[in-house]
Amino acid sequence: MSSEPTLQIPPRWVSTPSTTPRVDLLLAADWLPASGFRPRAMVAHDPTAASLAEFQSQLISTYLAALGEADLEEAEIYPCPAREMSYLRLWHRNDGYDLMTEARTWLVDGVAWTIAATVEHTDYPDFADLFDELLLRFPDDE
Repeated sequence: MSSEPTLQIPPRWVSTPSTTPRVDLLLAADWLPASGFRPRAMVAHDPTAASLAEFQSQLISTYLAALGEADLEEAEIYPCPAREMSYLRLWHRNDGYDLMTEARTWLVDGVAWTIAATVEHTDYPDFADLFDELLLRFPDDE
């Protein structure tokens, strides 16, 4: 059985395949909120022998290095019914926007699957529930 996840794409979001290695799917809202920043998300996978906590530490380092001036607001590992989930929330700036990125990661059969979503911080209240529902589902989830 495949351990690749599925994702229900939210209404009014569009998806495109990615050409970047280990980035499987790119998502974006098909409208611009008041801030002018188009909310976006991506699904990525990384083969790993690391534990979820070790992978989370690596992911934090990767995000902080890639985003430049970024603040890690939250880093937790939550128990979930089928498997643990790593959760990260970072604040960063890009092109004059104050952004917030949430990343959720699950470790399945030696592969870390991550979905990361980014929104302008003033738009976050309008997208918080959607981000909470933007979860990967795996074949053995109940």
